[in-house]
Amino acid sequence: MRVIGLLLVMIGGLVLGYQGLNSARPGADATPAPERATDSISSVPPVASGIVVVSGLLLLASARRSED
Repeated sequence: MRVIGLLLVMIGGLVLGYQGLNSARPGADATPAPERATDSISSVPPVASGIVVVSGLLLLASARRSED
């Protein structure tokens, strides 16, 4: 359980960090180009990444309690 929790925290943190870097690019236009507006780009919402991080932390906490 500890390994799964650690992986969830790492993956969730990486996704949150990537979204922050992706949205803060210098020189990015605020209005999307017409060809970009029709692309079907799927991204993970920040709420889902936060849920993954929190669930990983809960798994880590429960693994520590079960060891005691």
